Amino acid sequence: MWFRFIVVGVRPGEKGRTAEVFLKYKGNESPFDVPDEQLASFCLPLGPESQDRKERMSHEEYTFTLTQGDGTRVQGFCRRFLPPAPRVGSKLRFPQVLCLVCQASWSALFFKVLEAVEQLLRQTDLLLDFANRELPDSSYAGQFLTSLAAAVADQPQLGSVIRLRLPAVPAPLSISPPKRILDGMDNTPLQFTSEVLELQVPPDSGNGTSNAGIALARLLWHVPVPAMLTLIASLLLERHVLIVGQSRDTVSAAVAAAAALIYPFRWHHIYLPLLPRSFKEYLAAPMPFLIGMPAQLLPTLKGIPMDEFTLIDLDLGRCEPTAGSARDDALLLPWKEQLEAALHAAFSMLRSPTEHESNRLIANIMQGYFLKLVGQYRSHVYPEGVLPSYLLHSPNAMPQSSSTGSLSNLGARQDSFRGLSSMPSPRNGQPSPRDGGPSGRQTPAHDDTMKGHGYWFDHPGLVASHRHNERARSFLSMLRQSQMYEVFMQERLKMFATVDGGPEYSGDPFEQLVNSYLDNRSRKLAARLGSGVRSSFSRFTAYVKKHRRTGSHVLEGVTSFGNSLAGLADSPEAQRVKQLAATFASVAVGAGQMRRNFTEGTDLPGLSSGANQPQAVPHHRHTMSSVENLADKITGTLDPSAFFDNEEEDEQEAEDAAAAA
Repeated sequence: MWFRFIVVGVRPGEKGRTAEVFLKYKGNESPFDVPDEQLASFCLPLGPESQDRKERMSHEEYTFTLTQGDGTRVQGFCRRFLPPAPRVGSKLRFPQVLCLVCQASWSALFFKVLEAVEQLLRQTDLLLDFANRELPDSSYAGQFLTSLAAAVADQPQLGSVIRLRLPAVPAPLSISPPKRILDGMDNTPLQFTSEVLELQVPPDSGNGTSNAGIALARLLWHVPVPAMLTLIASLLLERHVLIVGQSRDTVSAAVAAAAALIYPFRWHHIYLPLLPRSFKEYLAAPMPFLIGMPAQLLPTLKGIPMDEFTLIDLDLGRCEPTAGSARDDALLLPWKEQLEAALHAAFSMLRSPTEHESNRLIANIMQGYFLKLVGQYRSHVYPEGVLPSYLLHSPNAMPQSSSTGSLSNLGARQDSFRGLSSMPSPRNGQPSPRDGGPSGRQTPAHDDTMKGHGYWFDHPGLVASHRHNERARSFLSMLRQSQMYEVFMQERLKMFATVDGGPEYSGDPFEQLVNSYLDNRSRKLAARLGSGVRSSFSRFTAYVKKHRRTGSHVLEGVTSFGNSLAGLADSPEAQRVKQLAATFASVAVGAGQMRRNFTEGTDLPGLSSGANQPQAVPHHRHTMSSVENLADKITGTLDPSAFFDNEEEDEQEAEDAAAAA
């Protein structure tokens, strides 16, 4: 891992004040090459003219992000402070900024590094001399940063502890003791002596390694839950999202949390956790953006149309558009009530806006939501040239990728969603078998399908799988127009092509959750199918009792359908019994086979309930009286999507599966 360290100061001149990089340190080789002037503008986002001479001030910490040409993001960690006063003359001086740039988002670790570096620099004259360009390796700060470069050179594992050697200095450091992020694995206190400073690499919260170290509480603490729903929907639909506040630390941290909140999706458009004054023209960009802005720059918004903005005010806890209004994107979210209840439960558990311990809870809620929305995608991925079964049997039966009805009247903003396609047209041509056999047909070309790496994804099929949830179908149809959804599915197609066994064995955190989700869903469906088969058998025997024309041998031989039908008279009632028997036999055979597949070899235990009957995974309902209980339920399951289960949808799903069997 590489990093770069700089110190930015303000130099007054005849033409005004300028921001200048006057100390540098480069830790390990890096491809990072950004002009000093651009770095300085991010370190002082309000511009050098906004900096005034002071005798005292409290330090301030904040972050920024730079996106390089290849799309990779570089994080900047800033500590704004007041340097030592000159030995002679006025004690007024301009603030300076320490900045460490790297690719990791480990804010707690690097802010502690900057705190130590500030105190080491204070014990020298380096902060008073603008002539210095390179930080001497022999200086106190140079020795400490060299120790840091060695500790992170081989990319330390998440959750591990690095030991940094402190140089011998005249005055001991008085930094606040480092704290470990409690992850339930190791709670040993970190060591801090005159010789050693131990720092913890943030643990994995289950929402991707790139998001490790980002405190999701920085957003949820300041934003009411209804506004959170609006923000989540606006991010997924790739709107113009602007987050403002007085504190640069709060704003930049909240924007980073917003981007991490939508994992496994990633924001691919303009991303500026802290907007410098010199970059304000980005607010007029036609493409989507996620931008954090100091409230001091709000007057610069004059003349910029705000109708298409989703504006979050962290200081006032307000959102524009307001919750429930016609322009509120949250109205489009499926399972909105369950998501709102889960976020309320998470909010009740927060102890501090800067805590990391709530990360896993909040991440589980969001990933459970996305599992419910797209967790079945694997069933709709096919090798190129292979068609799904519904097209094999009925080539013109094209599932609808968008829905009409009540959702179409949610307001002008939803109706005018950019690029929303109309109903897909049927696919024409002759079907081809899934494996082998005559071909003569290519993968169907359609605007809503995705091709890549020798596979194709049937998005209309995924939409149709939510046949009992109109809102889910509508939202997925809109999500298809987003770049984040396109990239997400292309990454999955690549896993199918490059990973032995496909995404199931990729080791990707979200794919591991998909494994659990599909397994639990299959077991629930198998249990419901078994219950349905027993119910069908009971109805069948009752019908036979009512309409039998011969003796009791009909009931005694009912498990053998041939003997049963042989004892029935050739009457309309008997014909109805024959139809019921044939249907029941088909369903029983299909359900038994499905169940054996789902339960890894466990046979369907006859036609009566038994102790071996697998139990359905319990539903985690949002009507629990205690939100603490609710939070425990969310974090205590391997399948966080269970919280968004709906009894009615599950019953309808089981009926569909039984009919298909």
